[in-house]
Amino acid sequence: MASIRARGDKLFMDFRHHNIRCREQTLLADNPNNRRKLTKLLNQIDADIRLGCFVYSEYFPESKNASKFVKQDIQARRKKE
Repeated sequence: MASIRARGDKLFMDFRHHNIRCREQTLLADNPNNRRKLTKLLNQIDADIRLGCFVYSEYFPESKNASKFVKQDIQARRKKE
C-alpha cells in the first residue's frame, strides 16, 4: 500500500516495489492540491507495478534507488513492448 507523507514542509512517496520499500522525496509543498497530484501518480505507479510494466528509472531517473532495479526495469520494458 503506497502512501504520501510529509517530511518538514515537503511531500514524499512511500511504496513497495519487488518487496523493497521505496521512498522518493519531492520538492512539492504539503498542501491538498499537491497531495492530489501525488495520489494520481501513486495510483499510476501501483497500476504499472500490478501489470508488471513499472520501470523505476522512467518515473525516478535521478533516484539512487533506480540502480536497485536495473534487472527488473529491463524485464518491465520488454513487457511494455
